Amino acid sequence: MQRTSTVTTTWKPVKIIINTRLIFVRAVWLLVKIISPTKLNLLFVLANNTNGSIKWYQFKIPIRSPEKAIGEVDLTNIRFVRMFMKNFETPVVCRFAKLEFLRGEWRRYNYSLLQPGEYSPTPEVPGNTQFDLASVSIEENGSRQPVPYVLPPGIDKERDISTTQLATLNEQSLSLRVCDLADGDARAAYRNTQLDIRAYKKLKMFIHAESRGANDALQNGDLHAFVRLGSDFNDNYYEYEIPLVITPWNSTEQPKSGRKRTTWKLNSRN
Repeated sequence: MQRTSTVTTTWKPVKIIINTRLIFVRAVWLLVKIISPTKLNLLFVLANNTNGSIKWYQFKIPIRSPEKAIGEVDLTNIRFVRMFMKNFETPVVCRFAKLEFLRGEWRRYNYSLLQPGEYSPTPEVPGNTQFDLASVSIEENGSRQPVPYVLPPGIDKERDISTTQLATLNEQSLSLRVCDLADGDARAAYRNTQLDIRAYKKLKMFIHAESRGANDALQNGDLHAFVRLGSDFNDNYYEYEIPLVITPWNSTEQPKSGRKRTTWKLNSRN
């Protein structure tokens, strides 16, 4: 016991502006919007005795990039997380389905990806590009609009043999979100492993690409995906690259038999 007290206050504030028409935050924070119920066009009886649907918003707030920092915040010693709401003109009811911290084995690669002899007219890091890592899954994004998450062709959910009901595990994929990427620039995520792949003949990977909005001018072939396998990121690796085929918005209107072909394009499989 140190028998000392400190009056130093250090914290990182995050602001989310909410109103009746939209929720305004940075583009990388709002992951998915879910309107419940999503089937049979059913409506709920709301508190004001009117019928309507319920909207759920899933947010991911980056810890390392707040709007500002008060004091020198030590992320290895966080004692409190406070949440408060203010400036509402009328009473509101907000329901929080789940509050949790997320971690993953994939990390942002924060260095240049230019090959020898290549030149970028604008600085790569940090630049104006917004880049975020997330995950998408059947349980959380299966009813996502306008493009739902579906299982890749030939992939089945694993059974949890540790339960008596033989429940299935949640199948999920890595999601890379990038905005304002300059021509010729690139962003990447990496994961450190100890894997011997000499006994394998093929590496199969499914890639899905979609635009930021229905009116986005993103066309097939505008983006390329590349994979590097090796002992380091710059000098000793194999690289595979393919152009991406964009999935159109409102693919939820298609029957389930065609969603997999629309979401996981044949030309975007490697």
